[in-house]
Amino acid sequence: MLTVYRVALKKYINDLTGMGAFLYGGRWSPPGVNMLHASESKSLALLEARSRVNPKYYDENNFRMLELIIPSSIKIDSVNVKKLPKNWRTDFNPVECQQIGMVFATDKKYCVLEVPSRIFPDSYNYLINPFHSDFSKITFGKPTKLPVL
Repeated sequence: MLTVYRVALKKYINDLTGMGAFLYGGRWSPPGVNMLHASESKSLALLEARSRVNPKYYDENNFRMLELIIPSSIKIDSVNVKKLPKNWRTDFNPVECQQIGMVFATDKKYCVLEVPSRIFPDSYNYLINPFHSDFSKITFGKPTKLPVL
């Protein structure tokens, strides 16, 4: 079993379709690909969310955290940081990284892909395909408020 954490705007925290990634894309997927993003710890999830929001618009009252429990029966693929292009951390949304997410989502071999964090490459984020047949095995906690920073 693996417990991961997702931070999103309060109004979207229960949207488990990956629509945000579909609309806007990101480091690990281009627009048009549904994907949920989660992190290995609460602190990394919060840090990842904070790194994407302009500080003047960030208000912890507008965000929530959701715990996701991935059972051991779900196989998780992983990306080897040594095989990523040199620009994977510095470029905004490197095409090579987006291709990795696109292949992951369309192949549907795995429901979950472990990827290194841009902020701390020895920590991990998780891409979750909401259209994979194993997605229904994942359980979700209740959204919780974020700590005041």
